[in-house]
Amino acid sequence: MIKIESRPDRRSLGRYIFLVDIEGHREDAIIRAALKGIQARATMFKVLGSYPRIR
Repeated sequence: MIKIESRPDRRSLGRYIFLVDIEGHREDAIIRAALKGIQARATMFKVLGSYPRIR
């Protein structure tokens, strides 16, 4: 994980959204498994972008 941010959810007092930057592509096996685990526990889940590493 590179960075995590929390922001208040505008729709409900006391609820937050989390923005997470991770290193890896969403199709990498370990990243895919981690995202699947997060998605199973989250009420809302979005991948805002996934970009291949430039070598």
